[in-house]
Amino acid sequence: MKKNLTVILIIAAIISACSRPDNFEGKTPIAKVYDKYLFYEDLGEIIPQGTPPSDSEEIVRGYIDIWAKKELMVKNAEINLSEEQKDVSKQLEEYRASLLVYKYKDKFIEQKLDTAIKPDEAAKYYQEHSEDFILNANAIKCIFVQSLSEKPDLNKLRGYLALKDQKDSADLYDFCKNNSIKIDNFGSRWIYYSEIAKLMPEPVDIKNTITKYNGLAVQGDGQYVYYLKILDYKAIGDVAPYEMVKQNIAKVMVSKQKNEIITEMEQSIWNTALNNGNLEYFEPTKNKPADNQEIK
Repeated sequence: MKKNLTVILIIAAIISACSRPDNFEGKTPIAKVYDKYLFYEDLGEIIPQGTPPSDSEEIVRGYIDIWAKKELMVKNAEINLSEEQKDVSKQLEEYRASLLVYKYKDKFIEQKLDTAIKPDEAAKYYQEHSEDFILNANAIKCIFVQSLSEKPDLNKLRGYLALKDQKDSADLYDFCKNNSIKIDNFGSRWIYYSEIAKLMPEPVDIKNTITKYNGLAVQGDGQYVYYLKILDYKAIGDVAPYEMVKQNIAKVMVSKQKNEIITEMEQSIWNTALNNGNLEYFEPTKNKPADNQEIK
């Protein structure tokens, strides 16, 4: 059964009161592992404002338990490891160095990076690196229509879906609106066929539908009739349409810019150190690095 937080603090206060003032420097101990104490003042702001007292007690107790388990593990590690095994100074120095370099690079990138990729730059990158944007799934532009099978004049609907001219398109939308027929227009943007496939009762043979049925697939399940009018198509292995990858292109370009910024920074630091005599090579390396030598 968990102790009430108030009781814990009262006991801690008693301990503090019974101890010499210089032992805890005015702080209130609430837990102890061997010779190490956790003080009430160390809890900081772990309890969000407005938290009910019962929840506050649970949060504090959980924090104390986590602290105690960690300190117990550290103490047992110190007892059971050899002096050589406990020497982590090299690892700490390597971690510190890595962390400092990471923070410095991050700050440098923040100062230099331009994340606003212009549309013409992205389009140019797409044209020059189109082989990097190959589809791994079929993509289509289409119109999807779902109607109750008992609706009248479905042959008229099918005729409108031929989309021979602009009038057919207008008539199609008017017909669907007047007869409460569901219609989704994906004609102005590319989508993966898989997004539409789940709306159809059966898989659609896209190539066969385009070549033999003027891009119109019609299926039914007894209650509904489903129409898929394929307006355009890109197969697996084709270059993905620009609209589908432009956001990814922006991410790629920003990432490439980051790498270039870091490479230039490292090269500049290298050259400056050489010129100032802050980088020297001694035996057994006989050849001094040349100015502007590319960093590998």
